[in-house]
Amino acid sequence: MAGLGGIGGVSPIFASIIAQPFQAAALRPGQVLQGLVQSVEPQTLIRFGALVIPVEKVEALQPGQAVSAEVVRGDQGLQLRITPGAQGLAQHLAAETTDAPLRDLPGIIVNALQSLGKLDLAEQAVGLVPRNIADNPAAVRLVLSLLLDRDHGDDDAQRAVRIIQRAIDDGILTEAEARDALPALRGLTSGNAEKIALALRHAAAASLRPIAARLAEALGKGGVQQLVTSLSDDLPTALTRLLENEGFAEFLRQTGQLFDFHRAVEHLVDRFAAAQLVNARGADAPYLFFALPMPADSAVRHAHIHVMGEGGGKTQRFDAKNATVVLDLSTSALGDLWITLSATHGACSCWIRARDLDAVAAIQSHAGELAARLADAGYPGASVQTALWDGNRVRELATMMRRFKGLNVEA
Repeated sequence: MAGLGGIGGVSPIFASIIAQPFQAAALRPGQVLQGLVQSVEPQTLIRFGALVIPVEKVEALQPGQAVSAEVVRGDQGLQLRITPGAQGLAQHLAAETTDAPLRDLPGIIVNALQSLGKLDLAEQAVGLVPRNIADNPAAVRLVLSLLLDRDHGDDDAQRAVRIIQRAIDDGILTEAEARDALPALRGLTSGNAEKIALALRHAAAASLRPIAARLAEALGKGGVQQLVTSLSDDLPTALTRLLENEGFAEFLRQTGQLFDFHRAVEHLVDRFAAAQLVNARGADAPYLFFALPMPADSAVRHAHIHVMGEGGGKTQRFDAKNATVVLDLSTSALGDLWITLSATHGACSCWIRARDLDAVAAIQSHAGELAARLADAGYPGASVQTALWDGNRVRELATMMRRFKGLNVEA
C-alpha cells in the first residue's frame, strides 16, 4: 500500500501470521494496522489495539517499537508486511508536508501523541487535525486526545453533580445559582433514553454555534482557554462562574473537595473546547461534530457523532436529503460500532459495522425494524446492512476526514 514502504529509509519486513481462528477472522488482505511490538521471543507478538497478532520471529524488531503493518496473502497464508513506524517518523511526515506555513505540524503532532502514549497512530492522526488550528500545540493535543483516547473515565460530570448538589443541600448554593450548570450536567450522567436525547440535542446545539471568528481570535491571543472564556450560555462558562462564587469556593476548601471539583471542571472544559476545535473543519465544508460522555453503567458508553453535508463553503447548512452521519459508538451490549448513515437525493443507506460476529447477527436480525425507524424519520425504502469490522476506528476517522482540506502525507 502506498505510504507504507520506506518510512525513514526502512524497508518493509514480511512475516507469516501464527494466528488462532478467532484472530484470523478479524484480518483481511489489504487491511492496514498501526501497533506496537510487544515481544520478540520465542515468536514476535505485535499489539494492534486490543488485538495481539503472533508472527514468526523477526529479529529486526524490538519490544516497544511502533510499526505499521499491511495484511497480505502469501503462498502459505496470511502475512504482515511490517514497516517500523517510529524511526524517522517526524522526518517522514515533514517531508510529505507541502503547505509551507504548516511545515512544523508533524513535530507538533508527534509531541502531542507522545504525551498521549499513542505515537504509533501518527501517520493516521495527521489527517485528524483541522488546518486552521494546526500551528497551536495546545489545540492539537486537545483534538487528538478527544478523537483518539477512549481510556479516560467519563465520571467528571457525575463528580461535579454530587458536589454541587451537596452545596445546595447544605445551603451554600441556591437552585438559581446552580441553574445553568446542574441540568446540563445531569443530562450527561443519566442512562435514561429521554435524557440522553436531550443531552444530544444540547450538544448539537452548542456545536452549531458559529465559532470560526472566535476561534481565530482566541488562538491568536495565545490559547484554548481564551476560546472558552469567549463563549456564553454554555456549561463550561456556568462551571467557571460557580468557581468564582466565594461561598462555594470556601465550601470546597472546608470539605476537602476543591481539588476534585477543579479537576472535574478542567476535564469538562477541555472536552468542550476540544469538540469546538474539531468543529473548525466547518470552515472548509458543512460539518458538525459533537461528543456525548456517558456514565459507566449506560447502554452507550461513548458516542462521537459526525454530520457532513455535501458540497463546499463556509456555512453550516445541511440538506437532510444529501448528507452523511457517522456514529462512532462504544456500547455495553454490542461492543464498538461504526455506523454510517448516508442520504443521497433522499435515498438512505445505513451500514452498521461491529467487531463481534454475534453482534453482527443480532443487528442483522433487527434490520427490518431499523429500516422502519428510518422510514418514520423521513427515509422510506432505506437499506440497512451489517458487516464484521476489525474495530480500527482511527483508520475510519482518517478515511472520513479525507473529504476535508488537510495535509497530504501519503506517499
